[in-house]
Amino acid sequence: MPKDRIEETLTAISEDWFLGFAGRHYELALRKEIEKLGQPKKTEIDSAMSLGGYWFHTQSQKRLRHGRRAYLLANYVFKPVTILQTQTLKQRCSNWNMETLRRGFKSSFPCFLGDQLRYTWAPGSLTRVTDPSISALLRPRDWTNAVVPDYKFIIHSMTEGHEGNLITDPEATMRQWDAISASVISNEKPNAYDRFGLILKLSQYNILTTSGADQWFDNYIGTTRSTKNPLGNVHPNSVQAKGMLAKHIGRFTLGIGALLTPDQVLEYTAKWDNRTRTYVSPEGHLTRHNEITITGKGYVAIGGGYSQPLEVEGIFILINKDGSYYSKTQGNVVRELIRPALQDNTILRLETLSRTKSLPILYLPVT
Repeated sequence: MPKDRIEETLTAISEDWFLGFAGRHYELALRKEIEKLGQPKKTEIDSAMSLGGYWFHTQSQKRLRHGRRAYLLANYVFKPVTILQTQTLKQRCSNWNMETLRRGFKSSFPCFLGDQLRYTWAPGSLTRVTDPSISALLRPRDWTNAVVPDYKFIIHSMTEGHEGNLITDPEATMRQWDAISASVISNEKPNAYDRFGLILKLSQYNILTTSGADQWFDNYIGTTRSTKNPLGNVHPNSVQAKGMLAKHIGRFTLGIGALLTPDQVLEYTAKWDNRTRTYVSPEGHLTRHNEITITGKGYVAIGGGYSQPLEVEGIFILINKDGSYYSKTQGNVVRELIRPALQDNTILRLETLSRTKSLPILYLPVT
């Protein structure tokens, strides 16, 4: 019976000895792409992965062969490599040790996966703050016995006392940022990271990563402000520093499996555990808010297109169903951090921002 080298290799990639728990993410990403191939192409790849016979059937020798096949498979699936180039690839990795094979395998993956769904993030798929159907949200009111109008926004939360320049010139500030934490909220799932913030407009090519839960993304990676991934001797303006962000994006993309749609992000919100990549019960490790990461910069090549300079369309303030200011924030489904209602000074500053930048304030009831 002929060997199924593709399946054997996928199994090896998912085993702890290859990449630890991360191997399961790589295996799933590869499997999804392979499923799109026709049987003739799969047979062709499987045949090209043959490495011939070998004399020493030791565990380390078998793992090296698995590592070489993993490198070959990733190149066949994700890079414009023809089967005719097989011999060149095999010669390139023939003397690599396991660590080099692992690095070669990971570097074969694209930074972005699931780009066929990127169109779902186009501005037209989200609600505009000028939509007449949501005009009732332009003032705080009692929603106890009323139906909240449908909406879907991308927002960036601000934390009271730490707004910085966002409270005075948010658009100019965010257009300087490589990676920004944001969320998708809707009338059915309005929970944000904090109780107020900005409603954004951006192109589908500004989207970096998506998740139904908090990603704990290092927004400062590749800069001197990062504490999770310090630069060390790497210059902040170097190619290496920019590469740190690209690798970080790739790792988080793999952690989910690919780019999600806005509706999938909302579906997974308060149901998805990023650590296990499974739905879990409300007693599990869940956050009430989701997290996507975006770039505020324009004209960056991302996912087959170019990002656009981020725009701020409005301001949101969360309120309770009775119209009072919402006092809970952050935390997970079971446990939340409690803060008092917004201070009058914060509300005045948001109203000043609204006037000076002509930004409407939407009061969003938390269900």
